[in-house]
Amino acid sequence: LLQNNDIKVQVYYCGLIMVIYIKTILKLEDFVNTLRSICKFEEQQLFTIKWVDEEGDPCTVSSQIELDEALRLYY
Repeated sequence: LLQNNDIKVQVYYCGLIMVIYIKTILKLEDFVNTLRSICKFEEQQLFTIKWVDEEGDPCTVSSQIELDEALRLYY
């Protein structure tokens, strides 16, 4: 169910662009599991999450603190 405060996220993988919507309050583990599911990654497969900030710079997200900061800066 899409709500007004959901964040539109574009996921780029294997030349495809997928659009998902995430909640503003999000646990990193849930985000990783969502990405793992839509990209069909194996459980043991490693991948990197990068958030492109407002200046166009990619920022690696590898902890809950980094994800919280990315979401905070989004607003």
